[in-house]
Amino acid sequence: MTTPTTATGMHLDFDTAVWLAGPPVGTTADEIARWVVDATAACMDDFDVTAHTAQAGYLHEVLNSFATAELACDFRFIRLRALNDIPLIARLNIIVDTPLEEVLAATDPTASAPAAGGRWYERAPQTETLDEQRGLERRTWFAVDDGGIRPHVRHHRRVEAYDVDLVLSCAAHSLRAVAAGMADLDALARGISIVDENGAQW
Repeated sequence: MTTPTTATGMHLDFDTAVWLAGPPVGTTADEIARWVVDATAACMDDFDVTAHTAQAGYLHEVLNSFATAELACDFRFIRLRALNDIPLIARLNIIVDTPLEEVLAATDPTASAPAAGGRWYERAPQTETLDEQRGLERRTWFAVDDGGIRPHVRHHRRVEAYDVDLVLSCAAHSLRAVAAGMADLDALARGISIVDENGAQW
């Protein structure tokens, strides 16, 4: 295969039964509001929730908070498997024409103090290579505060042909929620690709 010179877009291959993709960067306020209405209706159908109930209000509140939060990302995803499930939010950033060292430093959560007056359990993360051929790596850090242990997960892959870094991040208040959703996070990260002018995925 000839090394491409132009990237034309993204390909996101993920399980829609697991992840709900939120409004991407650049979405207008009206479009976000419409997304919240449509997403709430879809989740109500999935969970067999009746309109104008406390459960319906809870779903709307969760999805509205997710859609309108300032997450500083290009794409956002939420994992909500049941009404009593703790929502898991993943943020995808596409970083272009930036030295690798700067990308890793900018996406390292230990560069700043954890929220709520906590501390980092260890600054050296747990590291696992998920796909050696594609260079997909997962790193996990842990912050500790009065509320318990809070994991911070970063999936990273560099597409050398385009000088593009794909960074999927997830930080949660619940260690159990992240542990339960780690396989789904891994699958989401594996499904992110760059598409070239010939339609090939990288």
